[in-house]
Amino acid sequence: MKTPLVSVICLCFNHEIYLKDALDSVVSQNYKFVEIIIVNDCSTDDSDSVIQKWISNNKLIETTYINNSKNLGNTQSFNKGLNKVKGEYIIDLATDDILLPNAIEDHLKNFESTNITDVGVSFANVELIDYKKTHLGFHYDVNNNGKVLRLPKSGNLYNELLASYYLNPTGMFVKKEVYDLLRGYDETLDYEDFDFWIRSSHMFNYIFCNSITIQKRIIKSSHSYLADTVKKNKFTRDFSTYKVCLKAYHLNSTKRNFEALWIRILHEFKQVTKSGNYKLSIRYFILYLKSLRKYFLVKK
Repeated sequence: MKTPLVSVICLCFNHEIYLKDALDSVVSQNYKFVEIIIVNDCSTDDSDSVIQKWISNNKLIETTYINNSKNLGNTQSFNKGLNKVKGEYIIDLATDDILLPNAIEDHLKNFESTNITDVGVSFANVELIDYKKTHLGFHYDVNNNGKVLRLPKSGNLYNELLASYYLNPTGMFVKKEVYDLLRGYDETLDYEDFDFWIRSSHMFNYIFCNSITIQKRIIKSSHSYLADTVKKNKFTRDFSTYKVCLKAYHLNSTKRNFEALWIRILHEFKQVTKSGNYKLSIRYFILYLKSLRKYFLVKK
């Protein structure tokens, strides 16, 4: 197996009690050609001290530390880390999650063994845990050997990612050239996952890695949880989702693309209407009408 350098960008915001587990999980990888880039997004807990202590105790692994002087959010913080990357592959790791020892090795083998061309992303199964590391489930159901019961599709996943929550972002392993072509995450958005999927899958193929590579914590202090439960945050997050749907509208070139977009629009329309965001409901309805018109203009 080739030995390219892998860069793990570790994003931290108030993860003091989880930090050591996350950072140790990178050092504990079976694959050792790894660099760590830690971005502390102006945490208000003792994360900075934990990070400084961890770095002083782990001098054998190349580590870059960026300590934001103000809170920038995930997209800007990740892009600051991206600017320091030296590796050929990238993992975006929240520091409340834990990489399993096989993660990098399995993804690299997946890239080497595939016969699919133009691959930019390898995605794997994800174990869901709580703050005590108690097992909650898996993103994809598995058998007794930890293999998925139904293999997700590999290849062109644009329609699948547009229409549904097809994969868990914490299980992704990405070629740096993907981020280079996309110019990182869109910093105007409240969150990164959906936009990254749409833009990257329009340019690159995805391949499934049939192993469990990471443990994702489901905790009430997480960015996604707060965005879904605090009304002001939810409105901001919902508008970011709309902006990505608008991007997809401009990217779409086939009838199947627009059919996938309609599924997404209908889902989001129901969500924002239920939460009382009627201005956004109207925007989605207008986008649906525009996409309907464009649907009949495309030939395939």
